[in-house]
Amino acid sequence: MFKEEKTETNSHTPILLNIHASLALSVTVALMSVQPIPIATVTMDNILVIDEAIQQQFEEIAVRRLIRKLDWRIIPFMVLIEVISYMNRISTGHVKLMGIESDLNLSQSESNWHISLFFLAYLIFAIPSNILMRYLGATRHLSLSMLAWGSITVGLAFVRNAQQLLSVKFLLGMTQAGFFPSIVIYFSLWYCKRDQTMRIAILFGAAIISSALSGILAYGFTHLDGTRGLNSWQWTFLLEGLPMIPLGIITCLFLSNIPDTVQWLNNSEK
Repeated sequence: MFKEEKTETNSHTPILLNIHASLALSVTVALMSVQPIPIATVTMDNILVIDEAIQQQFEEIAVRRLIRKLDWRIIPFMVLIEVISYMNRISTGHVKLMGIESDLNLSQSESNWHISLFFLAYLIFAIPSNILMRYLGATRHLSLSMLAWGSITVGLAFVRNAQQLLSVKFLLGMTQAGFFPSIVIYFSLWYCKRDQTMRIAILFGAAIISSALSGILAYGFTHLDGTRGLNSWQWTFLLEGLPMIPLGIITCLFLSNIPDTVQWLNNSEK
């Protein structure tokens, strides 16, 4: 009896062996079909060689990380400067509505020249301002421009007649002539061409936002009319010009001319 049971058990053994052999063969074939990722290889001289595709991926990640770092450092400050400067440029229409013409007894022709002289000076000094920027550097030129036009804008609040207004307006256009070119050249020192386009577009977007904010602020300035003996248009020039003076100083201290001289970038990022 016991011999028959043993014989029956042994009759199933070849079938089980065949199943195990088939599974082992399937696993072996599956493992052989998987290709290893060639991250690095070792040459005959024991030199580690990194695969070019993997190295390129790491470089692209490092470049994107560097650009984000530059954006957080540069773009917010540039947007702030552009917003305030554009407010200053479009304030001519606001002060006209606030009564600057009647307070200074401007004729129609003097009122027209009050607007035209600014852009005439802007046109005349655009090229000389860019030539000066080559000697001073973008950062110094930008800082000096902001200091000059902030001081001149404050001076506009204290003009007493048409001659003074026209003279100071001409000086204001002269100081603002090299502002935007300085920003564009500054971007060219830090970003490649394909990245500069988006950053300049952000500045134009900031100018649009500035035009909206300027109208809101002008409405607020009208409520200051008569405060401390100053008219609303005088308060407009004062409150738009005063912030430019400390911003000009901060620009000189905060922004660096070239990447090689900054301390917030490591050697590989430079």
